[in-house]
Parts: sequence; structure tokens; C-alpha cells
Amino acid sequence: MAPKTLPSRDLVRQLLNYDPASGEFTWRHRPQEMFPTFKGFKIWNGKYADKKAGGTMTRGYRTITVEYESFLGHRLAWLLMHGEPVPAQIDHINRNPSDNRISNLRAATYSQNIANTGMWSHNRSGFRGVHSYFNRFYAQIRHEGRTIYLGSFLTIEEARDAYRAAAVRLFGEFANTD
Repeated sequence: MAPKTLPSRDLVRQLLNYDPASGEFTWRHRPQEMFPTFKGFKIWNGKYADKKAGGTMTRGYRTITVEYESFLGHRLAWLLMHGEPVPAQIDHINRNPSDNRISNLRAATYSQNIANTGMWSHNRSGFRGVHSYFNRFYAQIRHEGRTIYLGSFLTIEEARDAYRAAAVRLFGEFANTD
């Protein structure tokens, strides 16, 4: 699924302040011309100007509504700092989806972005890409839509090391070897 079209960089700059060091967005004061009534202008600026912008979605991503449509904060941060085009995938280096510091964001492919995710909740071995079956440990990794079998091992540590080596080889700086 392609990401939705972002508002213009100029509009986002007009509406929001972004602090690249903290990753936080705040609402700017809006001029009276943006409101149909003086009362609306006073109410909006009194309630929102200089306040933190956005909420948090279920999966932890910060969202900000611009002109009645919600956008992911990291996509708006990228737009403000780098301009167009905004990559289809933006990876949070530290895997914290609400940390929108520009130093924590990098362009990625889908495969690279998935490589930098945490361990699945149903993992029982305690290591990414490792599972056990009849007193053996098996390692496998997914890359570009394919599952690559890495081998069968006597110890969980050998299977873990095989996965980590493959992750570094296939994903480089995006490899999550935790």
C-alpha cells in the first residue's frame, strides 16, 4: 500500500514548528485570515498555539492532523527537513515509533524496515529467526519475500549466531541482531 499524499511543505511550515533535536511538533499561531470569524481565530490560537501537536496511534506512531487528514509525524518531519520526495518507507533507527528526531530517521526499503523490527510476540526461543524442534535449533531469515533456511544446530547459540551473521550480511546497518 502506497503512503498517502502529504500536504505541501509550505503548508506544514505555516502550521507547525518542528524541533529536529527532540522530534516534537508544536502548533504555530495562525493568522486571522485563516479563520472565517474573529472568534474562531481567538479560540483556536488560545487553545492550540504553541502546544504539542498530534496524538499517538495504537502502534505507537505519532499522528498529526493537517486540514482534516491525519499524517504520520515521521513523514512530516522528513518532509520538513529533506523536502520532496518523501520515501515510501522511513525507518526509526532505535525502533521507537514515537521518536521522530531527524537523527533517528532514515530512508529504507520495505525489507530493510522489517529487518529493523523487534522480536515477534509469539517467539518462544528468545532469539530472532530461531526455533526448536526435537532437540535441534533451526535458523531462518526472510529477505525480499523469501525465507532462507540457515541450518540446523545442536545449540541455540549456534542458531542465533547463524541468524545474526545472515542479518548483517543481508541487511547491513538495518540488521537488528538483538
